[in-house]
Amino acid sequence: MNPSTFVRATIMTLLTLLCIAGFTQFVKAQNVSAPPDTTLLPFLSHDARYLWPTSASDYMSATFGETRAAHFHAAVDIGTWGQRGFRVYASRDGVLSRVGVSPFGYGNVVYLKHDDGSYSIYAHLQDFIPKIREIVDDIRFQDYRADFDQNLEHLDIRFNKGDLIAFTGDTGIGPPHLHFELRTPQNNPFNPLLAGIRVPDNVRPRFSSLSVEPLSSDALVNGRRQTAQISMAARGGNFSFGTVNVTGTVGLGVDVSDRADNMRNVYAVYELKMYVNDELFFHSRVDSFSMGTSRQMLLDRVYPILRSERRGFQRLFIRDGNTLAFYQDTGTDGKLRLPEGRHAIRIEAFDFFGNASTATGTLNVRGYETASPIISRLYADTLGFVDGNSGVSSHMYDFNWTNNWVANASNRRSHRISIIPDGSYSSEIHAITSFTNNAVVQFPNAPSATFTVDDEAFRVHRIYPNTRTVLRTPDQRLKVEFRANTVFDTLTVAFGYQYNEAGEVEITVGSDTEPLQGSYSVRFLLNDEEQKIENLALYTLRGNGSNRRLGFAGSRREGDFIIAQSSAFGRFTLAADTIPPTLNRPRIFRRNDGKWFATVRVNDNLSGVTHHGASFYVNGVRGIAEYDPFAGVLIYHHPNFRPSARNTLRVVLYDRSGNHVDQTFDNISR
Repeated sequence: MNPSTFVRATIMTLLTLLCIAGFTQFVKAQNVSAPPDTTLLPFLSHDARYLWPTSASDYMSATFGETRAAHFHAAVDIGTWGQRGFRVYASRDGVLSRVGVSPFGYGNVVYLKHDDGSYSIYAHLQDFIPKIREIVDDIRFQDYRADFDQNLEHLDIRFNKGDLIAFTGDTGIGPPHLHFELRTPQNNPFNPLLAGIRVPDNVRPRFSSLSVEPLSSDALVNGRRQTAQISMAARGGNFSFGTVNVTGTVGLGVDVSDRADNMRNVYAVYELKMYVNDELFFHSRVDSFSMGTSRQMLLDRVYPILRSERRGFQRLFIRDGNTLAFYQDTGTDGKLRLPEGRHAIRIEAFDFFGNASTATGTLNVRGYETASPIISRLYADTLGFVDGNSGVSSHMYDFNWTNNWVANASNRRSHRISIIPDGSYSSEIHAITSFTNNAVVQFPNAPSATFTVDDEAFRVHRIYPNTRTVLRTPDQRLKVEFRANTVFDTLTVAFGYQYNEAGEVEITVGSDTEPLQGSYSVRFLLNDEEQKIENLALYTLRGNGSNRRLGFAGSRREGDFIIAQSSAFGRFTLAADTIPPTLNRPRIFRRNDGKWFATVRVNDNLSGVTHHGASFYVNGVRGIAEYDPFAGVLIYHHPNFRPSARNTLRVVLYDRSGNHVDQTFDNISR
């Protein structure tokens, strides 16, 4: 036996053993289903039972309600040990409702609709069973489109509980696993554990840190106006965060996680309670949420920490604009404005199976000492403000910006500041000439104002929920439009543009300390030189100097303007991508299920490749060009593909700036 044959045989033996082990786990898992919670899920009958949906394992690698980039995790994930191709079964009797194919999001996904109107969803699949695959390909090959998302209920394709429907994979996201999601008849995700799905779990949650946020203009946390992170120490099976000195209104949050028996993965907790002096002030339980509110995860978590550190501190108060159904009525919103003195705090965390942990500590509430800024009378023409100024002060990032006030982020530097509301016709104004750590300025009750820091001035604007707002720089070159659904809550936003020493424009919108509910548009008028540059586009701008990173903002040209949409505050710049994508490493291989595929590795220097409009031929036969963005490969898919000993591959691929490559690879062996 030659080495390659030996390797293939070894791999097949291992896969066989894995499948046998997986099938054993599958049989075991059928016996752990419990009755559903019909109080919280009234559409389910008491005798409804869900089947564990895969033979891969009984390993739950993620739970419902966990933190994701900009939304809640809507399912439980089931581990597949880094492998693809395990069987996926219908968890209940149902009709094939919807099928999707995409390189992003759910990837290859199957939706089943059950007789009670609820749904089960199976995502990130490697492939579907032939019956489903043939239907999907028949439609896709009409125009060779890679993406697919259609409702197929009219075909009345029914599956019984336990029927094979698909195979596990890693499409849409990696690494390989099965995303198993359940939805109500109203299409809202609910916790599969409520439906009786079970895993062995006798492990208590574990607290890591406490966050304390200043929520009012007079709030201090350990003498500062910044959110504090305080580590917790385990003591006798419980956790303690000690004593925190606070002033004004503050909000608490916790970095807390859970595990299950013999499982390495870290989960989100199911339930949180906060007591102040033994009185319940906050109670949340993650049972279900509306798909339309999933992005409110950014309000349920401490957003600045999530954005900068990727740590999902869960707030123990209800942030303004948060309409999630997690919160139980305690008579308060969890925000703490307590009388002076020491107050005992107790936080309890529960997993779904009742395992609990407690964290305790003390808030030492002190009286607020009014800051004593030096006030002087200044005339407007001494502040250095130029009516035509369209930039944002470099000092903007020196401060903590909130919905209603701004404070100095550091006590090491003092600034002279002033805020002049629009509509004020007084020639005389008050300015704070010693703006230190204990000084704070409330935003005026006006749609916009001039904010001056030292000798630099810029405009700030109030953006209100459910209100369309259009902002323009004085020279009309930059327009920013906020839709009615852009913000969760009233925000104060600074915006503008300026050219740096290298002649590159930098556009600033907000300070990215607050999350957005929807998107806003940026519209910029190009100057004469910029209009001559081909493939010019807007890019998000992160970092500076050698750490400067660009990300394509999805912009388009309209005459002399360039327009982009964004769902986060930040900085933008212009760049031109004139180099087409590169193709290399052509390959033909046979998947473990016997199907043949061809792939090429793809790369682009700036805007990134897009699979839309791509063409892929093997030996002159066109297939569907599917894209795997995580592996960086374009995949030739054709149900009848059988390679020759030597093959010719031709690929036409575009980047998102319109550059394209048309390349042929000859004599590619299988």
